[in-house]
Amino acid sequence: MIDSLGEPRAAHYASKRFYAPVLVTGAIDGDNLAVSVVNDRLSPIQGRVRAVLTSFDGTVITEEELAADTDANAARRCGLVDLTPARGRETGCVVTLTLANGDTILAEKILLLAEPKDLDLPDAELAVAVTDLDADLMQVTLDAPRFAAGVWLSAGLSEGGLSPEFSDNYFHMAPGSRTVVTVTKTAEIAAASDLMRRLKIRTLRDRS
Repeated sequence: MIDSLGEPRAAHYASKRFYAPVLVTGAIDGDNLAVSVVNDRLSPIQGRVRAVLTSFDGTVITEEELAADTDANAARRCGLVDLTPARGRETGCVVTLTLANGDTILAEKILLLAEPKDLDLPDAELAVAVTDLDADLMQVTLDAPRFAAGVWLSAGLSEGGLSPEFSDNYFHMAPGSRTVVTVTKTAEIAAASDLMRRLKIRTLRDRS
């Protein structure tokens, strides 16, 4: 999961997500999405899953909520979400699952309804801000007015062969969402202004 230059690849970040102690996910079952929660904690969780089907431009097509209280060290099938409103436009829609207890988000998942190569991806037009947090860390804030698939952040290698470490990478962003990524500082990228000059942001649309 590390490339020849020592940089983490997409599988590295994906493994961090699928090994999380609490997961929400879905599997297409005919015209429905079967939504499940996995709780690897040693205590039960309480919450509800909000499932939102949107077009890539952020238009809400349908929205449902499912009960999701789950016992300790257990999995629960929460129910089915109707996908028939997306029939015929699967290449331009996305489902966002959010497991929350009140205002506390426990887990999130973005699900595609078609193969990535078939998606009619828009220009995400991400808004980007970079700030210093402390002597060791910076923060990259991304805002997506439209769906952004496979967002990839990079800043290149320094002369010493080191690159900044990103807390998350190669992620999808739902329309209207915000993602915050922390970044370690290096000798050459020691401030937010340094990172802003070198930061490259690509999406699946740019690589297709």
